[in-house]
Amino acid sequence: TLTSPTNGSTTIDTTPQMSWIAVDNAELYRIHIAIDEEFTNIVQAKSVYGKENTVLSTLAEGTYYWRVKAGVVVGGKAIYNGWSSAFLFELTSP
Repeated sequence: TLTSPTNGSTTIDTTPQMSWIAVDNAELYRIHIAIDEEFTNIVQAKSVYGKENTVLSTLAEGTYYWRVKAGVVVGGKAIYNGWSSAFLFELTSP
């Protein structure tokens, strides 16, 4: 479950902290931030090991969609569950 930035929120923080509720037994997470709800235009993608939140690189003003999926490492390879529901947030200038 995604927790922050909340769905439909507005922020002036160009490096927002992305957070979610941890999944039992998850060893890593994959985060996507896109400018479209279909995630065909991904502007940032990151894998995070053993964490429940992360700060990504600087974002420009605009509307963003984000999602996360949990995974485990088996035989040196990451295996992921499906994506979370997507949240939308708006980044505006101060």
